[in-house]
Amino acid sequence: MSKKILVSVCAFLMTIMVGFSQTVTVTGKVIDEKNVPVAGASVLDKGSKKGVSAGNDGTFTISVKKGATLVVSALGYDSKDVNAATNVTVILTTDIKALAEVVVTGVGAATSKKKLGVAVESVSLANQTKVATGDVGQQLVGQIAGAQISSTNGTPGRPLQILLRGINSVQGGTSPMILIDGIEARATSLNSIDVNIIERVEVVQGAAAASLYGAQGANGVIQLFTKKGKMGKMSVEVSTSTTSNDLLNIGGLGKAKYHAFTTDAANNVIISGGAKLALDPTTLFYNGDVQYNSLAVTSIQNKPYDANLKYYDHYKMFLQPGYATNTSVTISGGANKIDYLFSASTNKQNSNFVNNGDYQRSNLTSKVGVELAKGLKFTSTTQLVYTKNTLNDQTGRGVFFAVNNARPFANFAQKDLDGNYGYYFGNAVGVNHTNPFYTNQYSSTLSAKVDVIQNFNLNYKLPKFLELDAKYALNYSNNNTTARYEDQYANQNAIVNSTKYVYGYVNPTGSTSGEIDNFIQRTTFQNFIGTATFRTDFQKDFNINIP
Repeated sequence: MSKKILVSVCAFLMTIMVGFSQTVTVTGKVIDEKNVPVAGASVLDKGSKKGVSAGNDGTFTISVKKGATLVVSALGYDSKDVNAATNVTVILTTDIKALAEVVVTGVGAATSKKKLGVAVESVSLANQTKVATGDVGQQLVGQIAGAQISSTNGTPGRPLQILLRGINSVQGGTSPMILIDGIEARATSLNSIDVNIIERVEVVQGAAAASLYGAQGANGVIQLFTKKGKMGKMSVEVSTSTTSNDLLNIGGLGKAKYHAFTTDAANNVIISGGAKLALDPTTLFYNGDVQYNSLAVTSIQNKPYDANLKYYDHYKMFLQPGYATNTSVTISGGANKIDYLFSASTNKQNSNFVNNGDYQRSNLTSKVGVELAKGLKFTSTTQLVYTKNTLNDQTGRGVFFAVNNARPFANFAQKDLDGNYGYYFGNAVGVNHTNPFYTNQYSSTLSAKVDVIQNFNLNYKLPKFLELDAKYALNYSNNNTTARYEDQYANQNAIVNSTKYVYGYVNPTGSTSGEIDNFIQRTTFQNFIGTATFRTDFQKDFNINIP
């Protein structure tokens, strides 16, 4: 009897040993073509439901039957089958086509374009040649089908006009909703965001945007996704560029080089009484007005400016090339369950109008991700933007209005005996003309703006089915604009033209010393979104065969 029991026990132990001999523990690592770990890659035992996810460093451990086949896959990569061995290294190659077909919807879940009944345009900025302005808005110009993105004018720092669909309402305007990593940024404009930290952009157009993002998305949605550090060695990227920008005069616009004014025998333009038209060097004011031959049936502009009046090219006098310099440094990497990205960039542009000031922007960005526990990750993204704008004429319209309303014999660059510019030369030059050089001499504008964009993201991926995500963002903007108007009462031209002072609100007198106007605009916008995403395959997980 005892002999039979002993034989049974031995047989049982041999069965267990055979079973163990048929199971192998596989440890491995998933990397891409650049030897960078692929975090979160899926490793499945082909033909069974067993599977694990790779950690942030790309490593994984799984127990499978001997001779099994592992299916390794990740979003944006071609899946790969490998034979189960004790130690394996899996290299995944990028699937460009598949990556372009995946978008992130309003709830933050990656979805195939084929399954999404919404028009979504995806633009990858990671490998594009960056525009000289260094901002996201200008980078998107002409890249989104059906979208109208244009600058209001060529002046540096001017906001963009973005039209993703028809006008929604008179009060609401046409501006789309701007999201950064899934959180709305309402206080900061697109032309303040550094393009060097943006990996890709997704644009949702049409009425369906409102169904995904609510009423605020009725004008369409532009969602920016920032870059993040990849596990592996530290990477340092440095880029710099300098470009020249000119206002195009394709049609050769210019003022008539001949006139039809009344002249004497030597072609000197004369005023009423027969005296020559002349500019007083002290007051920079003409002694009369131009006149035409009242006896002539028609006036023909066939007299050159070659006597007491000279011809000046006002467009050449006030327009100049604008130079833009953009420099950025980005440091990124990751190790020991931490990934990081730090970026600094500067952009400087001068105005296309002479003596009109310049525009400078500095961006600092920090993005740090920490795996607190298995499946639990915390990410903090901080963007600081400082903008200094000294453009006195923000749009350039004042310059063009003055130039286009002045006759071509006006020398706006001429100064009086004290070295000052004149503001208004008299009706002879044109009743609506002014001198932009005078405006820039006696007034200045300084706009100092600080933008803060702070995003916090806590994401927890449960072992199966469920993913919890919480996002909080603070978007703060403080714009302090100071307009200065210097003392003009001693300017002889200003005395002659007693109502032609460049002041904000006060009428100058002998005791007026100038004026300083301060305008402060602050905006604070907070946003929170919490989501729970349930993912399952009914057939594989529950053996339920439904569509």
